[in-house]
Amino acid sequence: MSKFTALLNKIIKRDKISSRTLSFRKEDDGDWYAVIPEWKLPKWHLKMVAGADDFLDYLLDLSDSDDTVTIHASVEKMKKPDYILEDIPEESNADGHTYAIADLTSPEAPYQDQECWLCPVLEWTFGQYPSRIYVKHLNKIC
Repeated sequence: MSKFTALLNKIIKRDKISSRTLSFRKEDDGDWYAVIPEWKLPKWHLKMVAGADDFLDYLLDLSDSDDTVTIHASVEKMKKPDYILEDIPEESNADGHTYAIADLTSPEAPYQDQECWLCPVLEWTFGQYPSRIYVKHLNKIC
């Protein structure tokens, strides 16, 4: 566990979970932030960068919203996930982990072979940096 996550656990109490529904909002300046109501530290910790923002832009184009993407993320295998994020250990450290994104939404798989970096807020959310994260896009246009 990173020092940052250990500090977070002291400041913001939470039970260990294996899945969570999360929303991300794109602000007027184009920056993405995770929406975590119980968050008590500065908002900049929740900023999505380094490929995660690009992935959210892609999901926003498929969403029924102009500025919000809602997903269900699980460290346990789920039926029919839209995406699987797989940890790339050699590109990861205590400051964050890099994940390869597998797009399972169609045979053409338009978002294959992309990567995103996720910060220690992920470790705080799930109590670990998971080796895989199964993602269901909840507010997509069907």
